[in-house]
Amino acid sequence: MPNFKIHIAAGIYTYPLYLLAFYLISELIKISLDIDPVTITFGFLLYVLGSDLPDIDAGESLARRIAEVLITVIVASAIFAEILLKYVYTVLAEIVPFQFISIPLLFFVSILAGTLISKLLKLFKHRGFLHSIWATLIYGGIVFGTAFSIRSYSLKDSLFLSLAAFFGYNLHRFLDMVMKGG
Repeated sequence: MPNFKIHIAAGIYTYPLYLLAFYLISELIKISLDIDPVTITFGFLLYVLGSDLPDIDAGESLARRIAEVLITVIVASAIFAEILLKYVYTVLAEIVPFQFISIPLLFFVSILAGTLISKLLKLFKHRGFLHSIWATLIYGGIVFGTAFSIRSYSLKDSLFLSLAAFFGYNLHRFLDMVMKGG
């Protein structure tokens, strides 16, 4: 069964093949798809990330441990900034007039919420939903939607990035199928 090192190495060393296929197809269909170096580099990150991302459902895998930390930090930060500071802080400030107590308390609550949400990864069984074509499509779709709307990438750049994510994720699935234990 492929491990973290194999999945990541495969992602790193097959990305040039993705680039080659992307540019060959654009030549064949006669459309100019010049992608800037920053987008190519970001595509590399998404491709390599995708090459091990399905294993966030695997017990004590490195991918899962990293995902749990990232989910905790991102969710805690979002809850603190977008919910607790906006809606709870003013009420709490009336009860506890000392900012040196209320702000750390609210942040602690947001960390607890982020940690709880990160533990939801344990609900996925290994090689279940996160190893399916649906998860692959969701990952590619999230990348496309995020790139196109939030970062204001062009349609072609968003397509390039979402395809990099999609094929990196599928690389993982392919390796699991063809290697021992897959």
